[in-house]
Amino acid sequence: MKFEILLLMLCTFTISAQNRISFDSNCLNRNSVLFTEAMMDLKGEPFIKKLLKSEEEILMFCRVDSLGYLREMVRMMPPEKPIPENIKKEITAYLFSRKIPFYICYTKPADMGEKEAVVLITKELFRQNDSLHLMNVGFPGDLMKFYNPAPGTPNTLEARFEYLKGEMRKVRMTPVLRNWKQAVRLNF
Repeated sequence: MKFEILLLMLCTFTISAQNRISFDSNCLNRNSVLFTEAMMDLKGEPFIKKLLKSEEEILMFCRVDSLGYLREMVRMMPPEKPIPENIKKEITAYLFSRKIPFYICYTKPADMGEKEAVVLITKELFRQNDSLHLMNVGFPGDLMKFYNPAPGTPNTLEARFEYLKGEMRKVRMTPVLRNWKQAVRLNF
């Protein structure tokens, strides 16, 4: 019995020390940036501009390990029309081969500290005997949510693309907050 408790504590510590779990309110945007950058690297800026021009979204449901690496593509879909199979396969293969670590986004219970929440999540995963996390990643996600050209400014494809790149820079520059104390120190 003591051995089992010791083993559980060791596994919990090891997993909580080696995860990409985030309680950051910007977590989904971070994943959108990673996904957009991957598609831009793979298919180029013209592909992203084509998606922006047609106002297409891509929603990817996948399973990742505790480090955020893609382990299984469950489904990739846009809300409006299907993505061609060859594009799906290309994007999936690229994400697998590049080992892009996504963040695993959770909402932390208000009355619980971050370490307690990570332990709770980890214990639940052990209880379910599942080391993979189901998550979704979107393009453009909320990155274009507040796009609104200034009055008198034309709403061009280039303006939308520059806005997207600017939002991606903002998200990349925002530190990953691990707990509320960091938010207070950063005056959020």
